[in-house]
Amino acid sequence: MFKKIILFSFCFLIVTSQVAHAQKEKKSKKSKRNKTENTINSTSTQTKFTASDIEENNLFFEAQRLKVLNDNKGTIDAFEKVIAFNPKNHASMFELARLYYAKQEDEKALKNISNAIKFEPNNLWYNLVYAQILTVKENYKEAVLIYNKILELEPREQAYYYDKAGLLENTGDINKTIDFYNEIEKIFGVDEYEIDQKKRLYLSINKIDKAAQELEKLINYDSTNVNYYNYLASLYASNKMPERSIPIYNYILEKFPDNYQALLALADEAYQKGDKNKAIEYTTRAFNNNAMNIDLKIKILNQYIQFYKWKKEEILDAYKLAIALRNTHPNDAKSYAISGDLYYTGGFDSAALYYYIKSLDYKKDIYSVWQQSMQLMSEMRKFDLLKKYSEEAIDYFPSQALPYYFNGIAMYQFKRYRDATNVLNEALKLSSDNKTLKAQVYSLLGDNYHEIGNDTYSDSCYEEALKIDSKNAYALNNYAYFLSLRKDKLTKAKEYAQMAITLERFNSNYLDTYAWILFQLGEYTKAEEYQLSAIRNSDLSDPVLFDHYGDILYKNNKIEDAVLAWKKAKEKGLVSKVIDKKINDKKWYEDTP
Repeated sequence: MFKKIILFSFCFLIVTSQVAHAQKEKKSKKSKRNKTENTINSTSTQTKFTASDIEENNLFFEAQRLKVLNDNKGTIDAFEKVIAFNPKNHASMFELARLYYAKQEDEKALKNISNAIKFEPNNLWYNLVYAQILTVKENYKEAVLIYNKILELEPREQAYYYDKAGLLENTGDINKTIDFYNEIEKIFGVDEYEIDQKKRLYLSINKIDKAAQELEKLINYDSTNVNYYNYLASLYASNKMPERSIPIYNYILEKFPDNYQALLALADEAYQKGDKNKAIEYTTRAFNNNAMNIDLKIKILNQYIQFYKWKKEEILDAYKLAIALRNTHPNDAKSYAISGDLYYTGGFDSAALYYYIKSLDYKKDIYSVWQQSMQLMSEMRKFDLLKKYSEEAIDYFPSQALPYYFNGIAMYQFKRYRDATNVLNEALKLSSDNKTLKAQVYSLLGDNYHEIGNDTYSDSCYEEALKIDSKNAYALNNYAYFLSLRKDKLTKAKEYAQMAITLERFNSNYLDTYAWILFQLGEYTKAEEYQLSAIRNSDLSDPVLFDHYGDILYKNNKIEDAVLAWKKAKEKGLVSKVIDKKINDKKWYEDTP
């Protein structure tokens, strides 16, 4: 190779000068004339570079310099100049082939490497690049021929045999590929990779017994390796041959009672036969094995969540497995997080929240656990916890919008409306890509601005929420309700309230809003119908529902019933300046803020 010749010549000159220097030290007593003759004779044996050689070298090293600078275009032009100067410079052809290959200009790459090989057919690197380019062009048969040459040049490099085997498979000749893997095995001995490849190839042509024979080779090679038995049993199990797989799995458990692969396989077999008790017994034993990766355990538990809709009764089995998981991985946050997911799926919100918080005690940087925790705290109206954990979540995830939103919910519940508007506006900035969340933030901002007394801002926030999501029932209801309290735009309020109950027809708050707007519009008969529906769809704990019902009954001349409704509202804790007066006077009075 041209490049090698230059480097070898350079080394030769260095060696020659060193030899001459050594001779000088040994023969220091010789005459000056003899020293001069020796030097002349030594010099006469050195390689002489012609002007043409020097110019070619300069061109080549300039190309290499540009290559180091990553100037691909300049490098290509420079190597082309070398070849133009010397059409036999195969080193430059090799370099050009690699450069064109990197640019995905395969035809140019192929042309250059083919020319290089003509000048140096036994160069290993040239042949490797040639085979690589042929492979990319899907010319597998010719690439196989090149690898035959490569293996002649480097017969002990196992990786090259595997490359050839892969190319043979790409030609579509499975049997020839298997035969070649057998040749590799004769040269290098039994190897797990080769066995696996042959197993795969035999299965591709439906020769299950042949595939099994390959795995049996591994067992014969090392009968103490339990994985080899599992491979064979798994082969039979995946091909619906339990009569062969089960005895092997049972044998494994005789030798290795805690082997989780065998336990899980037998659990699956028992489940398929309908023996769920046996299945859960095997699975629990597997979960009790510390060697079983926690992520695999979580993957199994996630299936109970995934299929909960169809197999709700099996969630109890999942709870048992979750206990085993926590016992074997007591310091892993994921053990508690998945437990929280399972209990949340089963409707046990308090237990779910407990395990989510426990997970956060062990690991603070799993955002999804924070999200689930805050969502549950909000749903369960645990606003003291929500305030605490949302503030902590903001510290850990300052660029996430959701913690600010939940903190805004907590602040609103504690009547810290200005603090709520501050964090909600921060949530607004961070939620630009999440339209659903953005609509919710605008809705809550509308609530807070109403409480502050800024109706203009309140209305604009609801309008923005509805621009994003015209079917946001929460925004439709609250906007309508606050308009009705101000007796402003009642026709619009009625329209929005009606849309809200169309979206959520059994929501007692929304039904109450619609009834109250009908009351404001003087449609008392219809208002009574919807207010009664609001009460029937509630948990009967909200005093406002009964107060409104009394007001509507009064307008429908049902005075005694109205008084009973007002009394019930008072019993349930209604805060009102006029409730006692309404009861005592048996007369409706408008309540003012």
